[in-house]
Amino acid sequence: MLLEEQSWRLKSHAIWIREGDKKTKFFHKFVSHRRNVNTIWSLDDKKGDIQRSLPGMKYVAKGFFEGVYDNPLGEDLLSQLHSLEHMPQFFTQGDNEELWKAVTKEELEKVLHSMPKDKSPGLDEWTQEFFSAYIDLVGDDLLRVIEES
Repeated sequence: MLLEEQSWRLKSHAIWIREGDKKTKFFHKFVSHRRNVNTIWSLDDKKGDIQRSLPGMKYVAKGFFEGVYDNPLGEDLLSQLHSLEHMPQFFTQGDNEELWKAVTKEELEKVLHSMPKDKSPGLDEWTQEFFSAYIDLVGDDLLRVIEES
């Protein structure tokens, strides 16, 4: 079963590489599907009515974000920051220091080996197998990119 799943994954990836960037029926169907999935077609307002027009959806969205950023108590920023002192802490100072440490090459290799072999961690299509095979060549550059981010 696993072998069959891997085979289909590779086949679909090969089809995308071969057909995906061409102006084919396949490409246009893919783009149309993604556009339909990622488009907001309607929003519910506070009264429970569905807004489908662009002006109606703009009004609902504006009202939502005004409510999110509105300060009903009229407190200034300084008093809001003081209230943070009473919030529970989820990280200790030691945890904070650990998070700010530089990533080591050993940690990078450990993460690379834990990733799925045939998946790309980014949009560039470079797979985990590439990074693992050429860690000596690209490892230092990859660490610099991680540190900059």
